Amino acid sequence: MTQPQKLGSTARERCQLLGLNSSGSDQARTTSIPGLCTAIVMVLLSVTALTVLPIRTWAEEPPAKPQTKPELPFKPGANWMRLTVDHEVWIDLKKKELLVGGRVCLREGMLEMFACPKGTKEHEAVVAANTAARYAHAGLVALGAKPGPPVQFQPEYKPAQGTEIEITVIWKDQQGKEHRVRAQEWVKHTKTGKALEYAWVFAGSGFWVDEQAGERYYYADGGEFICVSNFSTAMLDLPIESSDANETLMFTAFTERIPPRETRVYLLLTPKLPPAQPVKKPATEPSAAAKPVPATKSPASEETAKKPPSEAREKVPPAKKTGDDQR
Repeated sequence: MTQPQKLGSTARERCQLLGLNSSGSDQARTTSIPGLCTAIVMVLLSVTALTVLPIRTWAEEPPAKPQTKPELPFKPGANWMRLTVDHEVWIDLKKKELLVGGRVCLREGMLEMFACPKGTKEHEAVVAANTAARYAHAGLVALGAKPGPPVQFQPEYKPAQGTEIEITVIWKDQQGKEHRVRAQEWVKHTKTGKALEYAWVFAGSGFWVDEQAGERYYYADGGEFICVSNFSTAMLDLPIESSDANETLMFTAFTERIPPRETRVYLLLTPKLPPAQPVKKPATEPSAAAKPVPATKSPASEETAKKPPSEAREKVPPAKKTGDDQR
């Protein structure tokens, strides 16, 4: 039986095993370099031999296709006025509508909001809106909606008030077909299993001022854009008692009705405004005050008017004769 070769115990023996000349001359060191390179290459090949196959397998996989950014359902036309360049929010002054761009951010789970500004409370809202709530507030006011007051909890509960706002969700499926549904269809009541039955009202949120920085902030920019739980900071709220406590949340996402996450959507907000008063047309005839008042006639003048002209003349008494005339 052949004994395995032992690794030299001295530096000279180890150099000899690796094919190196242990002499200290420069020529010996120069001629020993090829042997050293060969040894190093063999060691590296032995270490990486197990990883060659996986590396080749990865190299043969086709490169991943670049992900295309989802597009909005349509491009707002000339009738839509964009309120700010950096936010997806438009208004149509003629139709009295407000449009907000966003994306689906949640399909399963309990809800406190239906929609929130992006980067705020997307873990408990169905839609992440690409606008700050304050711009949507300004747009609704421009359309004629009246805000608030928000919900009140003390000394007794009073629901949020304000103009009722109808919300429609617009999106396109993977086949390019456009869909429009009421936002309530994406919110399910935890007890009844039915879609949300209540409309939102323009609660109006509120502002607070950082006295040290001297800056003014809108509460709903922190997340409370369109709420299904009551918040005194909500811009849109439900006019019913709906707790925000985790153990008593009333609403959840209606998963089977919501398109895949990252689907681009529009939220169409339409305030229910009172009917416009008809414009009164200007009068075509002059008013009674402008008409000339006819002169009233006395009975004597009427009697005189009935007489012939000769009789109507005033009779002048004859002049008295003077003394010269009597002569």
